[in-house]
Amino acid sequence: MPWRKRAQAARKREDALYDRLVTNAVSGKASGMNTWAAAFTREDKPEGDQRRLMNQFTVAAIETADSLQTFILACILYPQWIPHAQREIDAVVGQNRLPSFKDRPHLPYVEALVRETLRWRPAVRFGLAHQSTADDVVEYKGTEYFIPKGSIIYAVTWAIEHEQERFENHDMFQPERFLDDANLKPGYETSAFGFGRRVCPGIQFAERTLWINIAMILWTFNIWKSEEPDPKTGLPFKYDASDLAYKGELTSGPFKFPAVFEPRSVHRAEVVRREWAECEKDLNVLLPRHKEG
Repeated sequence: MPWRKRAQAARKREDALYDRLVTNAVSGKASGMNTWAAAFTREDKPEGDQRRLMNQFTVAAIETADSLQTFILACILYPQWIPHAQREIDAVVGQNRLPSFKDRPHLPYVEALVRETLRWRPAVRFGLAHQSTADDVVEYKGTEYFIPKGSIIYAVTWAIEHEQERFENHDMFQPERFLDDANLKPGYETSAFGFGRRVCPGIQFAERTLWINIAMILWTFNIWKSEEPDPKTGLPFKYDASDLAYKGELTSGPFKFPAVFEPRSVHRAEVVRREWAECEKDLNVLLPRHKEG
């Protein structure tokens, strides 16, 4: 079938990419230090070479980058919620420092932004292929469906996160859907990272990275549409969040689009420069060398 041939070709390209990235990580070439990656992937370990598992952490990083681009696109297409988010951040953080993870429990609106970003345009919109290990029967809306053993099954994340019964106005970016007044609604679940035993092992890394980036961006910048013409047409750039505006075979991010980042004040720009100058940048301090047990 044509999709199988495309999947095989995509797998070869991804294997080549991840092999290069993992080799750099294991050798220390990327960071100039001996990290846990080298010990994790040793071939003499009882479980063997774990390089393939390390790919999952790479995928988590790629998904985070795609989600962050989706968030910027949402800022441009649905700017009406930005003042609310910035007021909340300013009330908790103030104007003299950047947001940090200690602020997270006090910023429910930012938390709702992360949830809505993952829901609105999931980074893995078609999900990952699974294979049934036994015959099964699934009931949905009163109808039973027989799934033979060995079936290839896709739980399409986009469809799950856009189900009308769960999410009213599902195609709109509305962080308030996760809030009850100013509090987060309980019982939050997402399929953006998969589910069950095959859930993405990098979920904590991805969610936290997305949260801190969103909080810092909104504290620092106002985000605007670009007035520059589209170089392809010479006309004003047409911002779009439909399927046609997204790329990718496994992970899915928007095609390149222009955006204007304007510091909210001269003082905030200076705070960012100061914190960058003062923060620890030595990887040997941030990520201590692995010690053999």
